[in-house]
Amino acid sequence: MAIGIPLPLRHIPRFRLPWRYAGTMVGRHTRVLRAGILRVVSVTRTLAKRIAHGARDFFSPRVRARKRQHAHFSVFEHKYEALVDLLCAAAHEGIRHDRETLYQRIRSWMMVHYPGIAKQVRTHWRSGEPQLSDPFQSLFIPLHLAEAIHRDTAIDDIMRSRAAIDAYHAHLKSA
Repeated sequence: MAIGIPLPLRHIPRFRLPWRYAGTMVGRHTRVLRAGILRVVSVTRTLAKRIAHGARDFFSPRVRARKRQHAHFSVFEHKYEALVDLLCAAAHEGIRHDRETLYQRIRSWMMVHYPGIAKQVRTHWRSGEPQLSDPFQSLFIPLHLAEAIHRDTAIDDIMRSRAAIDAYHAHLKSA
C-alpha cells in the first residue's frame, strides 16, 4: 500500500499459505486415507488366509499326524543327542557315578519310547545291509555305561545312527 493501491491477496502472507496449500493438504489426506484402507484390506486378507490355512491344518488328520510325528521325533532326537554326548564324554574322560545314573535314566526312556520311533527310522538305517543290527539299540541295550562304550562297534553304531537321523530329516522335509 505504498501509493494507496491495495496489495493483491496473494502477497499478504496470512492468506497466502492456506490458499496455496489447500489442494496439497487435501491430496495428502487422501493419500494417507487410501494407504490406511489398503493396509487394513491387506491385513484382513492375510489374516483370513492364515485362519483358513490353520483351520485346514486343524481338521486334516494327515497334517495333525505329521505334526505329532515331528514332535515325537524331536523329543527322541534330543534324548539321542544327550545319549551320544554322554557316551563320548564317558569314553574320553572316564566313567563316573553321575554319568552312570544319567545313562540309566536315558536308557530307561529309550527302552520305552524307541519302539515307536524304530518303525519310522528303520528304513533309513538299513540302507541295503539287513544283516547289521539296529545301531540305535546297540547304544542303549547294554545294562551299564562301561559295556556301551567298550563295544567294538560303538563308534560305527553312532555314525550309522546319525546317518539314519539325517536321512529321516531329509525324508521329513521332502514329505
